[in-house]
Amino acid sequence: MAVWQLAVVCRLSRRLQVQASLDAAEGEPDRLGRLIDGPDEVAIAELLVTLDPTLEWPSGTTPFHHALALGADCLAHLVCCNTWWQAVGDTAAAIDLAAAATPAQWLIHMEDRLLEAAPGDPGRYAALAWWPG
Repeated sequence: MAVWQLAVVCRLSRRLQVQASLDAAEGEPDRLGRLIDGPDEVAIAELLVTLDPTLEWPSGTTPFHHALALGADCLAHLVCCNTWWQAVGDTAAAIDLAAAATPAQWLIHMEDRLLEAAPGDPGRYAALAWWPG
């Protein structure tokens, strides 16, 4: 049975982080696979509500999937809104991934970049990160 490490950051009116370990027996890898194939707000909402019913994807933001090499045969996955990706980008995401031991640490590093880059209130944003392990 595969175990996946997953972390979520959603900012609606405050900074909120949720960490979870997902088990293949619970069906979440299928949900994660749907996010890889083409993330949409419905697939994200279904996953978020299983983690914490108070989480929601910021309406009106387009989710994007990015995969970065974590090891020889392992990918780290990131689904984030456009606000997040505009502030972070490929290079910074890879640097932050190399410095992170968990998906939660990876998101925290990237969220710090987002908050530093924002000239004021960055508004609503969200990101999910996961990898096997």
